[in-house]
Amino acid sequence: MAPQAVSMQPSADEPGPDVVVEYLVRGRSPWGMRLHANGRADEWTAAGGWQPLVQADPAEVAALVNMATRDGYLALPEIVGPADAPDDGTQLSWMIEVDGSRHHVTARGAGPSWDPVLRALDAELQLIVGRALNRAADAPPARKSSGT
Repeated sequence: MAPQAVSMQPSADEPGPDVVVEYLVRGRSPWGMRLHANGRADEWTAAGGWQPLVQADPAEVAALVNMATRDGYLALPEIVGPADAPDDGTQLSWMIEVDGSRHHVTARGAGPSWDPVLRALDAELQLIVGRALNRAADAPPARKSSGT
């Protein structure tokens, strides 16, 4: 039997019901992040598919969803970015669940074609995950029980 090919792009499988934010980068440097309502952050890499990354603060995840609602994410069209934007093969796809409904937005190209709402969400997502990674790095090592 021939070995199975591993996809070099984040899977398009529908995230589980507890995923409230999904951010996918497709193109030359594929990558993905999923935030669960309980704060778990999963990362997609070409080398390993979806893997748990870190435990974020669930309140920060909820605040990101609230920010999306407050700042106009729900009003964005399904595809953003100028039609004449240079196509470098990059697509940035967001899914945010608000009140039980999932809203999908895809940005064409990288950087300048992003909508300001998506830029702000991206920055906040990076801060949430960065803070969680810093907390995990600063946490004392878990103690092993002696079993006695």
